[in-house]
Amino acid sequence: MNIRIISATNKDLKQMIKNNQFREDLYYRLHVVPMEIPQLRERKEDILLLTDYFLKKFNEKYGQSITIDDHSKLILQLQDYPGNVRELENVIEQIVVTARKPIVTIEDLPSDLTYKDTALVNLTGIIPLKKALEETEKQLLSQALSTYKSTRKMAKALGSAKRRSCANWANTNLAIRTINNKLTSIEI
Repeated sequence: MNIRIISATNKDLKQMIKNNQFREDLYYRLHVVPMEIPQLRERKEDILLLTDYFLKKFNEKYGQSITIDDHSKLILQLQDYPGNVRELENVIEQIVVTARKPIVTIEDLPSDLTYKDTALVNLTGIIPLKKALEETEKQLLSQALSTYKSTRKMAKALGSAKRRSCANWANTNLAIRTINNKLTSIEI
C-alpha cells in the first residue's frame, strides 16, 4: 500500500519539538515536501476563484441558483478574512442561504462585512509606488461604491461627471468614463 499524507498546521512545529510538545520523528516523517501557503488576505487574487467555487457548492447543496454581482464581489475581495478560507466559505454559505433574490447586490451582503469602514489609506511600510497607487485606487472605488451605489453617482462624486479623467489619476489608469469597467475588471 502506498500512502501519502497531506497535513497543515498554523503552529511552529520546530518550537513545539524544542518544548517537547511534538515528536521529532513524526515531524521528519511528515516534513517531506514542505509548502507555506500565505493567508487569504495576502492572496486576494484567490478570493474570486474561491467565491465562485463556494457559490457553486452551496447552490448545489441548497438547490439554489444565486449569483453575486461584480460590485459585491469587489467588496468580498477587499475583506481581510482573519479566519482564512473557512471564513470566506461561511460568508458565501450565508449569502446563499439568506438571499432573497437571485442576484446578490451590495445591499444583500452580510452586515458584518467591513466595506463601509475600510480606511482609505493604510500604510504599513515601504511598498512600490505603483502598488500603493493601485491599492489606494481600489479602496477609493470601494468606498465610493459603498457610499453611492451607482457608477453615475460615483463618477459625479469623484469629479468626473462629464466623462473626463482627473489629471492626478491619469497615471493610475483610472479614466472615470470607464469606472464601471474598472469595477468589474479590477484585480486585487
